Amino acid sequence: MLRIKMLRSSLKSKQLELLLMTLIALCIAPLMSKSTYFLHVMIMIFFFAFANNAWNILSGYVGLVSFGHGAFLGLGAYTSTLLLLNFGVSPWIGMIAGVILTSIVAAALFLPLLKLSGHFFALSTIAVREIIRLVFEYTPYVGGAMGLTIPIIASSSLYYFQFSSKIPYYYIALTLLLVQILILYKMERSKVGYYFIAIRENEETAKALGVDVKRYKIIALVLSASFSAVIGTFYAQYFLYIHPNSTMGVLISVEMLLSAVIGGSGTLLGPVIGAFVLIPVETVCRVYLGGMWEGFHLVIYGILLISVSIFAPGGIYGKASGLLETLRSKWRKGK
Repeated sequence: MLRIKMLRSSLKSKQLELLLMTLIALCIAPLMSKSTYFLHVMIMIFFFAFANNAWNILSGYVGLVSFGHGAFLGLGAYTSTLLLLNFGVSPWIGMIAGVILTSIVAAALFLPLLKLSGHFFALSTIAVREIIRLVFEYTPYVGGAMGLTIPIIASSSLYYFQFSSKIPYYYIALTLLLVQILILYKMERSKVGYYFIAIRENEETAKALGVDVKRYKIIALVLSASFSAVIGTFYAQYFLYIHPNSTMGVLISVEMLLSAVIGGSGTLLGPVIGAFVLIPVETVCRVYLGGMWEGFHLVIYGILLISVSIFAPGGIYGKASGLLETLRSKWRKGK
């Protein structure tokens, strides 16, 4: 027993060391590389890791697979952008407003869908997302089919969330991701997290044990939508242009889903790992194959998804954890 405890303690310390080294490497990466393209790729990795985790709250932990999270991201982007363009409100304040508005819309439109489950819920989220996208596409006040362009107000301003260099965006995206991971880490180990997993594993059993299933589904929905709205504001300020198709289209919703599933849905680090795998793959395909085979990265996504489904049903993180546990067991038997 003493040896097993010492082994666990040693493994935990090594995991903490690895996480700390990774964090240090990510913090100093912009200082080591002057490539703006490298910084852009890393920013997009952080962006999708955050978005994947937002999707993962509802779909990974609770088990309600959604194809409509692009609508939440888009609502956050449009709210902060419209407040900035019309009233000069700082995007940081617009981010808070976007979270509030998105939570209300999510509760109003998606709440009736929580009575559904399985593929019925998934299909209904596609319909709701498309309705929201069409409303924005055919409403001139919010830019309509032309979208909205954010003018450069200041060359470098934290208040207006605009910078002449990509480095500030890099650190803001990294900070947002780390704060989100910390919040989800606490959630995972709280009563809320346990109830989420109980609902995912067996809703009827969870009800029988006294879990207020409807209440915790609503909590998951609001949390998931709120995080999506936060990263939607970052998207708008980073690209300085938003459009119903780019922020609410099916592609961004599917990319969130694929990254999380390939990395390992229902886990803390799986969606992050998925982003670190898929975004570089997409980048390489666009750079080297985009001219000849446009959209080829979607084929690669399909191959990766099939491969993971066959060889690692729990995702890359789940497979790695399983291998680590196997090594632990062999080490114990060897001792």
